[in-house]
Amino acid sequence: MSIAVIDNEKELTYAEFYRNYDRFAHAARNFNLTIGDRVAIEWASLYPHWLLMLAFETLAIITFTYTRQGAADHREMLGAADLVICTDGHNPPQAKRVHIISHRWFEDVMASEVEKDRRRLTFSPDTPMSDYFTFGTTGEAKHILQ
Repeated sequence: MSIAVIDNEKELTYAEFYRNYDRFAHAARNFNLTIGDRVAIEWASLYPHWLLMLAFETLAIITFTYTRQGAADHREMLGAADLVICTDGHNPPQAKRVHIISHRWFEDVMASEVEKDRRRLTFSPDTPMSDYFTFGTTGEAKHILQ
């Protein structure tokens, strides 16, 4: 068995990773977002964050990662997001729609039994998937759609 991810010293195989990915893809569909919508996801823990990003990007939902400490620097982006996913007590006041990613929500998603969805969206190669924030080498703040 090949290891795909090590999260907090727990080794997860590729089979486990793909099962978890399917669970998160199903959960992402339940937010009823459409291609090109934007989701800002607070970085709270590596593995759930990674699963959320992959799930939304598979649906052609543009993802943006931010940290709790950096939320104040991204007020405009968080206010423009169609959905902000964050931890309890840290919902940005300017957010249109917020989902709290609690331990219970994560456990419910991980315990869900979903069938692999064989339907794949088709979208053009220039469809944006992620919005990266960087200071780059210039020291000037910028967003880069990938």
